[in-house]
Amino acid sequence: MSDQNRVAVGEINSPWGIKGHVKVTPLTSNPERLQPKQKVFVGDLSLIITDAKIVGKIPVIQFSSFTTRNSVESLKGSLIEILEKDLPELPENIFYIHDIVGLTVFTDDEEVVGEVIEVLQTGANDVYVIRPSIGKDVLIPALESVIVAIKIEDESLIIRSNTGLFD
Repeated sequence: MSDQNRVAVGEINSPWGIKGHVKVTPLTSNPERLQPKQKVFVGDLSLIITDAKIVGKIPVIQFSSFTTRNSVESLKGSLIEILEKDLPELPENIFYIHDIVGLTVFTDDEEVVGEVIEVLQTGANDVYVIRPSIGKDVLIPALESVIVAIKIEDESLIIRSNTGLFD
């Protein structure tokens, strides 16, 4: 299974109750990823979600073949993942965060700026954290006035050189 790319959609926090449920921190904005009948991976285990509910504001799920609190204790801190190929296609010019992280950032003058190491979701717009080869990380707002192009196939993100963000 290691030859197939996976995407984390949740992280297991702790057991909940006595029937094998776990509290989850979602790492996806798609609630369908953590619903009953969905196939997921936890480490090397291929599992089916058999129950999902919200307790307070926290998602709580149960996996196939885990029916006691003790049985899920070892899953604490594990990622819940799906195969990347199972992600729905996005509209043009919309990207998954995992596609953005790792891109090399260039100016429209073809100067290498650094690498995207993180995407912050601020509500108004995403912010790309760029790590230059020298110096401190730089925050780039994901706005049309700053971003010229995102080329996933070329593993590059091109920004306007006249933004003043690197002065």
